[in-house]
Amino acid sequence: MESQKSAGITSKISPPSITKDDKYYFRDGSIVILVEGRLFKIHQSLFERDSVLFQSSFSLSQDTSPDESGSTSLAGSSDDTPVVSNDRLADFRALCWAVYSRLLDEHSKESQGQFISSCSGWDDVRRLFSLAEQCGHKLLTQRIEEEWVHQISDGSPSGAGLDAFKQAVAVAEGSTKLRRFHGRVYYAYLRATGIFDAPSSADVAAYNLGYRPNSYGVGKYLSRLSDKQKVHMYQGLWSLSQFRNELVRAPGIPEELSYEVEDDIGRSKTSWKASK
Repeated sequence: MESQKSAGITSKISPPSITKDDKYYFRDGSIVILVEGRLFKIHQSLFERDSVLFQSSFSLSQDTSPDESGSTSLAGSSDDTPVVSNDRLADFRALCWAVYSRLLDEHSKESQGQFISSCSGWDDVRRLFSLAEQCGHKLLTQRIEEEWVHQISDGSPSGAGLDAFKQAVAVAEGSTKLRRFHGRVYYAYLRATGIFDAPSSADVAAYNLGYRPNSYGVGKYLSRLSDKQKVHMYQGLWSLSQFRNELVRAPGIPEELSYEVEDDIGRSKTSWKASK
C-alpha cells in the first residue's frame, strides 16, 4: 500500500468529496484510509500481522500535523484525518478481501463446537460474526450462529445463557439481514427458561409475560430482560397468533375445479370445520 505522508493530514477533508466503503468500513476499525475518495476503516493489526511492509507503511503514514485550528491529530485516527493512499480503489478493496477472507478461513477451520470458546471474549465473537455476515462467508456465519444458539439453550437463563442471549440480541438488532437469527435467539432463550414446559392452563398472556408466577420458574428470568426486549417478544407472540389463525382456516377452493370436485371439497370443508 502506497501512502502519502505529506497529503495525509493537511486539513479536514470536505465531507461531500468522500464516501464510506460499504463493505470495509468497520465501526471498530483502528485506522482510517482514504483511497480515491473512498474511506476504509480497517483493523490495522490484521494487516501488520504478517507483513513488515504494512508495519513500515502504517508507521510512516501516521504522523501528526496541525489542522485548521492549530491542534494536532494522528493520521488515520478519524474520518477527518485519514491516511491517504495512492493505491487504486479496486486494488485496495481486493487487498482487504484477501486479508479478511484469510481471517475468516482460519476461524472456519476451528473444531466444530469450539469456535466461541476459542475466542477471547464476546466482543471477538460479535466482531467476527458481523464480519462473516458482511463478507458473505456463509459457512462461518452458520457455524457461529449454531454455537451461539446452543450456548443460549444450554446455558443458565440467569447466567451464561443470559449473557449469550444479550450479546446475540445486540448483534441481531444491528442488521436487517439477521432477522432469522434474531427470532432463533429469542426462541432459544424462552426454551431455556422453561416457559414451554408450563401447564397449558397457565396464564401466558402477552401483558403477563414478564410477571408469571415464580412457581413456574419463569418470571424471574424474563424480568431480567429490558423493556425493548420484552416488546419484541410481545410483537412476536402477536405475529405467531395471527399466523395460527390463518392455519386453522379451511383451505380455499380453486376456481378452475369442476362442480363434481368442488362438491367433494365442500363436504371435506364441512368435516374440516367440525374437526376444529
